[in-house]
Amino acid sequence: AKHVATPLAAGSARPYRFHDSGAMSPIIIMFAVLLLMNTSWMMAALMIVGVVIFFAVNLITRQESMLYVPCVMPGMQRPSDNPEGLRSPEDKGLKFEDVYLQTVDGVRIHGWFIPACENAKTAPTVLFCHANAGNIGLRVPNFAQLIEKMEANIFALDYRGYGNSGGAP
Repeated sequence: AKHVATPLAAGSARPYRFHDSGAMSPIIIMFAVLLLMNTSWMMAALMIVGVVIFFAVNLITRQESMLYVPCVMPGMQRPSDNPEGLRSPEDKGLKFEDVYLQTVDGVRIHGWFIPACENAKTAPTVLFCHANAGNIGLRVPNFAQLIEKMEANIFALDYRGYGNSGGAP
């Protein structure tokens, strides 16, 4: 079973308590139902195999929709639409340069080059590919932390159809 640690109130004798996330509950209920039905072990095994196959097929057929959210967050299409502090690296006091790349099929992709504070020419450069369903502006706090902790340049880009990039997701 999966356990999650949560802090208790300050001054408590035990700093953390553990509670079950309930991941095993459906399996326990299924076994209880099988036992109450006086089902043979062969039938119970077939039912369990059937449930496992159902979940595996469901996972395989729906994996893309589970991992990839192709719609942009409502109201935050472009970095300029984001809340204050998440519109550009300038909001965190970082210098940056807008960069536009042209793809082979003619789509214009937007990115930011954010130099490391002091030694931009000799610093390594991190290619920052953000998660989907957002834009690079939503990652401005990450950029500030990377520059502070790693002293590295950052090249971040928006995917097709996100932020100021053309095309469709």
